Amino acid sequence: VFHAVSAFCNAGFSTYGDSLVGLAERPLVMTAVSVLLIVGGLGFGVVGQVLAWLRGRWLGRHGRDFRLGLHGRTVLAVSALLLVAGTAALLALEWNRGLAEYGPLARLGHAFFQSATCRTAGFNSMDLNLLSPASLLLMIILMFIGGAPGSTAGGVKVTAVAIVWANLRSISRGLTRVRLGRRELDPVHVQRAMLVLTGGLVVAVLALFALLVTERQPFLATAFEVFSALGTVGLTLGLTPLLSPAGRIVVIILMFIGRLGPLTLASSLTGSGREPRVRLPRGRILIG
Repeated sequence: VFHAVSAFCNAGFSTYGDSLVGLAERPLVMTAVSVLLIVGGLGFGVVGQVLAWLRGRWLGRHGRDFRLGLHGRTVLAVSALLLVAGTAALLALEWNRGLAEYGPLARLGHAFFQSATCRTAGFNSMDLNLLSPASLLLMIILMFIGGAPGSTAGGVKVTAVAIVWANLRSISRGLTRVRLGRRELDPVHVQRAMLVLTGGLVVAVLALFALLVTERQPFLATAFEVFSALGTVGLTLGLTPLLSPAGRIVVIILMFIGRLGPLTLASSLTGSGREPRVRLPRGRILIG
């Protein structure tokens, strides 16, 4: 029960000292934990819509007429893409390295579980120090993205990444309107997504700089610690017990910011702004 609740809430707490490494050879347990943490990272609204669709299909009531909204489709599509791409990348990078001691099915299971738990459950089924730097960087990216809004997961959220990607695609095509999933996005939502993504990166870089000053640890391990704390993941390469008091304070602040979110924190500090009635002349600045 403890691990089921911990997985669904993306908490990552375990009663075992080695997380789930001792249970890695039990496919049924690992599959159940993976499903719980994936569902918990989708958000209650999306899960409710999917359940309503399934109930309609089973009962024959409006199942075929039910359609997910733009938010639900985006969450499911990006989450599935990250899960599949992360699993495939970890398999390719670690097939003859960190996963070499396992059989083919066990390698697939470990890669799938690590790809899922980075978003942001915090369980681990193997020693992360065995992974290559490329795999650790991939996990950092997954931890930074996180799960969906309204879910138990952290990170900058999959919808923000999707909106920023759609915005960059529109800019590269010379378009002034941002479209995603056959819908035109509100400019306010695009601005908020850019704020969340850039704000998260700025906070991570500042925290990384602070830890590099206070700690004498490898760069990649320190960066892994920073993004794990900011995404409220809880994974570590063994650096956490070695942190100085100043370093622990930095990590605590990161976890607090990651739980609130950059957008919520910025809004609470600056307040809600109002558009000025006076319009200023437009200025031009060279870019690139």
